[in-house]
Amino acid sequence: RIYKMTQSGQAEPAAAGEKHSSQEDYNASSGSSSSAQAGPASTDQVILATAGYDHTIKFWAAHTGVCTRTHQHPESQVNCLEIIPDGSMIAAGCFQHIRMYDLCSGNLNAVVNYEGITKNIMAIGCQEDGKWMYTGGEDCCARIWDLKMRNLSCQR
Repeated sequence: RIYKMTQSGQAEPAAAGEKHSSQEDYNASSGSSSSAQAGPASTDQVILATAGYDHTIKFWAAHTGVCTRTHQHPESQVNCLEIIPDGSMIAAGCFQHIRMYDLCSGNLNAVVNYEGITKNIMAIGCQEDGKWMYTGGEDCCARIWDLKMRNLSCQR
């Protein structure tokens, strides 16, 4: 299941075909701000994914506030996240690259790497059936990536 965060901070199921949006999340204990997006859960729990300048992607049990999984992302900060519509992967938009992580396995390494970008990726999203992904960045380019081919190159 895919969830979205409301303005009041509540997680609710996203409507079919609804665009998943990121919002700012402020961590009062560390004083850091990061992109936040609710994601699929393997159980009935709501899982929240966050990332930012600390070079990590963290998955949280939204109802308890407990961090359940952390991906290290040593290459750069993570500017944006998008969960692929089938819930199997999460895409991280970063400085000069996009990394795709498998949400269904215990593998903490990126399983797909998209390169060839000259600046920060600032926006990332997916077509509703997960065939392609789009990105926008500080290089003033919008790109379309073929997720089914996984050929590691921009299609348009």
